[in-house]
Order: sequence, then structure tokens, then C-alpha cells
Amino acid sequence: MKKSIGPKTLIYPNPVLLVGSYDEQNVPNLMAVSWGSICCSDPPCVAVSIRKARYTYNNIINRKAFSVCIPSEKHVNVADYCGIYSGKQENKFAKNNLTEVKSNVVDAPYADEFPVVLHCKLREVNDLGVHTQFIGEIVDVTVDEEILNEKGIPDIEKVLPIIYDYGTKTYYGIGQKLIDSFSNIKRWEEEMQNFVFHNPTKLIFGENTIELIGKEISKSGIKKVLLLYGGGSIKKNGVYDTVVKSLKENKIEFVEHSGVVPNPVLSHANEGINLCKRYSLEAILAVGGGSVIDEAKSIAAGYYLNNLWDAFERKAEIKDALPIFTVLTISGTGSEMNPFAVLTNEFEKKKWNIGAACLFPKATIIDPRVQMSLPWHQTVNGGIDAISHILEYYFNSTVQEVSISVSEALINTIISCLDKLQINQNDYPARANLAWAATLALNGFVGASTLGEWSAHRIEHGISAVYPEIAHGAGLAVVFPAWISYTRHTNPSQYERFAKNVWNCSSLDEALNEMKSKYSSWGAPVSLRDLNIPKEKIGEIAFNASRLGVVGNLLPLAEKEMADILELAY
Repeated sequence: MKKSIGPKTLIYPNPVLLVGSYDEQNVPNLMAVSWGSICCSDPPCVAVSIRKARYTYNNIINRKAFSVCIPSEKHVNVADYCGIYSGKQENKFAKNNLTEVKSNVVDAPYADEFPVVLHCKLREVNDLGVHTQFIGEIVDVTVDEEILNEKGIPDIEKVLPIIYDYGTKTYYGIGQKLIDSFSNIKRWEEEMQNFVFHNPTKLIFGENTIELIGKEISKSGIKKVLLLYGGGSIKKNGVYDTVVKSLKENKIEFVEHSGVVPNPVLSHANEGINLCKRYSLEAILAVGGGSVIDEAKSIAAGYYLNNLWDAFERKAEIKDALPIFTVLTISGTGSEMNPFAVLTNEFEKKKWNIGAACLFPKATIIDPRVQMSLPWHQTVNGGIDAISHILEYYFNSTVQEVSISVSEALINTIISCLDKLQINQNDYPARANLAWAATLALNGFVGASTLGEWSAHRIEHGISAVYPEIAHGAGLAVVFPAWISYTRHTNPSQYERFAKNVWNCSSLDEALNEMKSKYSSWGAPVSLRDLNIPKEKIGEIAFNASRLGVVGNLLPLAEKEMADILELAY
């Protein structure tokens, strides 16, 4: 049974921090602050709260800088003294025999005796009440070499920082070690999480397999289908003729619905629904890439709904759908073997998604050879889209060794295949491996036993909803490196692993540069500037991306955070 004791400034533990500053006569001062802590990781920032009456207040206002010194247990009396006496009356450095050192990066002093010093430039001032919060961007951190461990990181058992209990007005040292952080993640990796993996889609893969599509549809007893495709490329590469011949040989009637665009739109899907109802069609045959398949799923679901967009608005549940068959001509989205679809409401500039078990295609045919005729940018966009699908699972907090190892192998395979195809677009083994890797990226296998993020995808949907001419993969090429940089603090070891095992780099910064360099070498954009998106559009895109609410499990993102990521992507 808890008892209320009213609003009090109680939080445990509270660090003992000494703030260094210069006055107008360049006299150094140290103040023990009651309230201080790290408040941001990128850029690294520390917040300290000081009353306006304190001597240090004007020092920081005038100099636009300060230091934060972390004293050891042996300095506890010095720390207490600095909290009792004012710099107006005492030179605290001289009084405590401290060695004054002027920072070489900001206009502030520190005491050489303290093992850890944060050198800060003033970034923001917030009036909160009786206290003013100063936010300092950490320009540098200097430490005594003897407190570093073998990894070059300060060892808390050598630093021996002081903590303060404001309830009892008592100083304490650190207690015993309890557990390592992320120990629960390690346990989950070892034990695995419960999951069910079931993919009902039949995949027919290889050369000259498209001619089997009619037979596969006929096996389901279906006699009339909607033949859905895009701008007509399938008529140039021979796929259309092969599909039509197979349908006719198996006595399957069809009604054509062409004109699916990249980032498929609601109005065209509604036209497809009307055709299905008018001609009593029994199934949908999607021939094309992810956009065609996504629209096929939308039509299949909308056939049984009063209003298709209600499902995207989460106002209607998808309980049934027309059977879906696909012939894949562009690899990347994974839509050929999963139950998800994305559609753009071009009237409201919303690009949202649906998902339901009944939207798994019944059968999918992939003949990698037909993808040899693709424009290079479509091959690249598909490959980057597939990499992005994998990364949405890779960085999640509930990482599993099997999923992570498979993910690394798939990403490395996609990179290798794109490099080979850039030299020779008719390299069949490279085409085949790229196609299979892209399917595995989002058919449920990689994501089994872990949670997905999907925040980078949400941000990209915000981009292509406002700029529908931008391909999904191109948008992801811009967003994902920025998202990685923004979230890097959430699970550092996983990000370090990504740098090493995917990009063969010793640091994440180096890996991100390598990632963007590789994307750029393939001809993909790596910034909003490359997409010709003006900076002033960031707010609109972030608002658009956030309209469905907060997204992300590793790091939940709302409109502001999305805007921050887009700023990094600029």
C-alpha cells in the first residue's frame, strides 16, 4: 500500500556534478548543481538547472559555456564545500587547492583533480520556474588515463563518482554491480521467443516458369480473372504474351486492367473493384512488380468491403478477399509472398498500408530471366527496398542470432548481386539470387521471433505521398541511413555489428559513409537534395508520415522525431 507524500524532487540516484565557469574578471568558479543529467545523445548534451540568484547563472549567460566536472569519492568534502559557499565570496579553486585549467575547446575552467570533465558550449536556455535549465552541447570529454578500461572507456569502479540523496541530505558512493545492461536481450537471444511461421503462398521459381500460371489458376477451379498490370513493359519483354497464352490454353477468361502506377493509387484500385463486380471475376492475376501486386491485394480486399479506404483507415476489418495470383517481374517489395499492401489515397495525400491473412497470394511465379530487361534504376530501387525490409527487423531490440545472421547474409548477397548486375545486367545467377533474397527479406522468415520497426518505411511513405513520382526504394535509400544515425544509441552493440559484418568497417560513422557511397555508386539518391525536395517541405512530410500515430518499437517516433530524421537526411 503506497502513501502519498506530495510532489517532491525525489529521484534516485542523483549525481554530484560541479559546474565550472568564468566571471567577468576571468575568476574561475565551481558550483555544485542540485539538478543535472545527460538530456540528449545526438548531439550529446547535458542539462543543469541553476537559480538566477546564483553566481554561476550570469557566468554561463555571458560566456556561453561551462564545464561539468565529475568528482571522485575522495573529493566529497570539496563537493560539499562548493555547494555551500558562493563564488562571490570565495575563490573555490584556491580555497580547496584545486588546479585551474582552462578548457581548450570552450570558454570555461575545470579542476584537473577531477577524473572526468565535460566541456560544454551553451545550446539552449529554458526558464522552468525558480530554476533555469541550461542545456550544453558536449564538445569534448577529457578523462584521467588511469580510469580507462581495456576498451578505452571510463571504468565506474575507478571513477568512483558521488551520488546524493536529497531526502536525507547524505552523500553516497556507488554500490555493488547488479547485472550488465541488455542482459534481457541476451537471454531472449539464448532462449528464443515463441512464434508461428506459416506462409501459404506457393512459389514457383526459375526459367520458363511463367507458362505455368494458367495451370496453377485452373487447379483452384477458377475460370475468370482480372489481369492486372502496369504501363505495358510486359508487352515489350514477352511476359504478356506468355501469360495470355497460358490462360487461354487452360480455358481461363480474363478482363484486362492496365495502368497501375508506381505508388499505386486508390482511384485505379476502385476501378478494378468495379470491373471484378461487373464481370463476376473470381480472382486477380497481378503481372508486374510490387506496385501491381499491392493494388491486386487492395482490389481483392475491396471486393468484399463497402469502402476500400476504410480498411486503410482502420475503420473496416478485412475478413475475406478474392484469390490472388502473381507473376513477378521486378524483385524488391516481397509482396509476392506476404499478406501486406500499400496504397496511396491521391486525394488526401495518404500512403497507408493494410495486412490480412487472406491477402497472401495463392501462387507466385518468379522467372529471374525476365528481369534482365529492367531499367537499371528499377533493379537498384528493388534491391535497396529489400535491404530496407531486412533492416527493419535487424536493429530491433529483440534480436535473435538466427535472424540476425540470416539477415547479414541476405544483405551481403543483395549488395554482391547488384555490384555484379551493374557490370552485366544479363548475369542470370546474380538475377536469380537477388530475386530469391528479396523474397526472403519479407516473406516472414527474417522477421520470425522478432519485432519489426517500420518507422523508416513510414517516413518514406510520407515522402512519396507528397511526391508520388519518387520511387519507394529511392526514398528508402535517403531515409534509412539517417534513421540509423538517429537511433544509434538504442542498441550500440547491434549497430557496431552492422558496421563490421555488413560493411566491414570499424565504426558506424564509417559504415554509414560506405553505405551511402555504395548506394550512390549504383545511381541511387542519398539525400533529400538528391530527390529535389526543398528543406521547407520537411514539416509537411513529417506531418504526413505521422498521421497514423507513433511508430517504432526500438525507438517510438512521432512527428517531431520524424522531422529530425528528415533534417539528417537533407
